[in-house]
Amino acid sequence: MEKKGLEAANHIVSVSDFTAKKTTEIFDINNKIDIIYNGINIKMFSPTDIAIEENSLLYFGSVIRKKGVLALAKAFNLLHQKNSNATLTFLGKDVVDVLTRRSTVGMIKEILSEDALQSVSFINQVPYHEVKDYLGKAQIVVLPSYAEAFPMTWLEAMAMEKTLVTSNVGWAKEMMIDGKTGYTIDPDDTEEFANRMNELLLDKEKARAFGLNAREHVIEHFEIGKIATKNINYYRSIVS
Repeated sequence: MEKKGLEAANHIVSVSDFTAKKTTEIFDINNKIDIIYNGINIKMFSPTDIAIEENSLLYFGSVIRKKGVLALAKAFNLLHQKNSNATLTFLGKDVVDVLTRRSTVGMIKEILSEDALQSVSFINQVPYHEVKDYLGKAQIVVLPSYAEAFPMTWLEAMAMEKTLVTSNVGWAKEMMIDGKTGYTIDPDDTEEFANRMNELLLDKEKARAFGLNAREHVIEHFEIGKIATKNINYYRSIVS
């Protein structure tokens, strides 16, 4: 049904070039797909005066395999061997794993070493407005996802001047600038992921610069007013 809808459409718009190419590949269609990125309200998501917790890492979003959380647990084991002061918080709903039918949080706990587990916190869903408080106090945001379209969580963190260590898959290259707004890494390269997390925990000056760059990048390319204008102009062009 979805393929028929795509084939019948006069116009198709996608939130990233990555998803456009995947859609073309999966549904074997020849239709042109236009790209309009997701936008973010930079006034709603802006830097806060909340004190940053030293050596703190934050993952936020559904705790699910496709978001790279199992790989993150392995990377944190390696990080904790280098930096025993590092802490990691998983903020989000525990999802039953699609392959094992088990709690993903439970699987993460099994992966973590006994020592590393003592430095990891699991917080279930919180009201949306409280997410900004957790973002505000995090030193580094880690998002090693394998599967996204153009994630709002990344935009929210970047708009709040947070330094990110993320996956390097598809959409990431359209949103992040490796070595400028943070680091983009293959989630399965857990050693490199651990090294980059540790680097930014220790080098606060670099982390701060990355955070500033991230917000500037969001303002320039993904600010909600600019994205709204692109949408309006796009649909006006279709109507006319």
